Amino acid sequence: MLPELAGPRPLVSVVIPSFNGKELLRVCLRSLAQAAAIMPTSSIETIVVDDCSSDGTFEWLTREWGQVTCVRLAQNRGFAGAANAGIAAARGQWVAILNNDAVVDRNWISVASGHFGDESTGCVASKVVSDRTGATESAGDGYTIAGLAYQRRGRHKPPSGGKSYRTFSACAAAAFYRRRALREVGVFEEPLESYYEDVDLGFRLNLAGWRTICEPKSTVRHLRGASYGERSWRTVRNSARNSEIVYFSCMPRGLLLKSLPAHLVAVVAQGFLRTAQGGLRAFLSGKIAFLAKLPQVLARRRRIQSAALSDSYRDVVELIEQDWFSIHMTARLRRHRNSELRTAAQYPPDPAQADRRATIA
Repeated sequence: MLPELAGPRPLVSVVIPSFNGKELLRVCLRSLAQAAAIMPTSSIETIVVDDCSSDGTFEWLTREWGQVTCVRLAQNRGFAGAANAGIAAARGQWVAILNNDAVVDRNWISVASGHFGDESTGCVASKVVSDRTGATESAGDGYTIAGLAYQRRGRHKPPSGGKSYRTFSACAAAAFYRRRALREVGVFEEPLESYYEDVDLGFRLNLAGWRTICEPKSTVRHLRGASYGERSWRTVRNSARNSEIVYFSCMPRGLLLKSLPAHLVAVVAQGFLRTAQGGLRAFLSGKIAFLAKLPQVLARRRRIQSAALSDSYRDVVELIEQDWFSIHMTARLRRHRNSELRTAAQYPPDPAQADRRATIA
């Protein structure tokens, strides 16, 4: 648990986990310096967590960014562990988590800080847009009755007009967390490593009565997209494992019993979809890894549910989306089909091979 800090403190500590990301940090830190420049003097603290990099990140930061605090880890701890190391070193009233492959807008901090005065707000989510296409990658994370998370974008767009709104949780690629809220509910769950670690924290904030607000005018541009690839072994396995850990740890008992049939159907449907994508082995590996951790998950559930506020149940119910099938299945099938069409367009069939198959037939 985070200690209480005494004395003058900055308003925001920006924590940037980085593993072999020196070239990305060059752009990220320059944009962050511009955003910090329009804030009051000494109100922003920047912390880079070097997650045991081998590209000279620590030496480069020490030489060229002396004003940045660098936390150097002796072994690689993954995103959640690196973020937690930065949070532990932070002194700000708010802690911002920022990906090293993100470029912040000049008003990223100043606009988000407009929500800091609301004592019920525990987290402010930024809007993350693709640097390549300009499309929204995340405008807060949602959660469905099937026990699965999704990023608010595309068909399930957030409210229009550029106004802020409440969302289930924040995408930790760019999010501000109130230090007092983190002291109460805890930081990122390190065994999750990456994927669903931010949803898990958002769920715990909701259960403790804290609100997450998405501020679409607090914007960052994402330079690279998904760190490990949408269908890589690590992505599929971690997502399959962590979704179960979060669901069975955090879902309140009444909602757990009500949602379990939808969750089981969704898991089976995901299995078929992963089979079509060639990722069934990674998917099953994740589910098996969850089952191996079931005793720890149940113990964690008891801790989380015993600390939940009794009047948070209604809030959680209102935040959870009911239309899980169109959010998860229909959208993913559409993306899978579009991916196949793009592949076919890039690699059209060889007419000679087509004639040969016709001859054989």
